[in-house]
Amino acid sequence: MNVRDYFQTVESELHSTPLVISIDFHTEVIDINFGYFKSRITFFDSSRLYLFELVKIVKDTSHIEKYRYHYQGKNNKLIKRWDNAPHFHKLTSFPDHLHIGSKVLECTKPEIKDIMLDVIKQIEYGNY
Repeated sequence: MNVRDYFQTVESELHSTPLVISIDFHTEVIDINFGYFKSRITFFDSSRLYLFELVKIVKDTSHIEKYRYHYQGKNNKLIKRWDNAPHFHKLTSFPDHLHIGSKVLECTKPEIKDIMLDVIKQIEYGNY
């Protein structure tokens, strides 16, 4: 696997997600094993999910060096954001953390498929 293969896998996964009305997916390949993608996904209720990953491929395995998954409602208000920006040093999950509104919680890095399932549940049950 190289970084292009990884990006194709992620984009394919996004396109198979229900409730999505549009996906903007942009990649930047720095070299065959290193690059990043940014994506904006709009759901039928006008909420949006912004994804960013800086990825390095080592021995055919993807390593996410930086990530940010930001979900916001149609009013542009933050619902959840998962990221690994190194600014909450006291969390045991440092640098990984989750923002829910103004709260910051410990978390492990989620998989994109789990993020998508979480968003779908929130849309279906109106939990935001």
